[in-house]
Amino acid sequence: METRCFSLAPVSRPKVAAWLPADPAIVGHVRALTAAVLTEWGLSKYVFTTQLIVSELVTNAVVHAPRSGSRFRLAVGNATLRCVVSDDSGELPRVIHARPDEVHGRGLLLVSELAHRWGIRTTATGKAVWAVLRIPARNAD
Repeated sequence: METRCFSLAPVSRPKVAAWLPADPAIVGHVRALTAAVLTEWGLSKYVFTTQLIVSELVTNAVVHAPRSGSRFRLAVGNATLRCVVSDDSGELPRVIHARPDEVHGRGLLLVSELAHRWGIRTTATGKAVWAVLRIPARNAD
């Protein structure tokens, strides 16, 4: 399984992106990538929460848009950390309230509780589901 990662911007405004295969095993790789990147950016305090959010977003893309593959992006703004997972499916996810005995259905509810803001935007080819976490303001170079 090959995941291609590449830098999209200068260090003063770090970003990372990856094209992901439609394979549930990719979720663990994306969690590891998230931990490595956030540690490199000096944001290790946010690894656990970001990994949970990223896991849910990537899992949704892999399960609900398996034919399209997906794209993953992390970006740091002045006081925000943005996680985006996009795919080529037009099916929009929704928050549901799963019964206690259900195995699935809590992902977006978890994202909504952990993120400062989150949402879905349609794209020309599908959708992008994003979540924003607040982080300390960074000096722009």
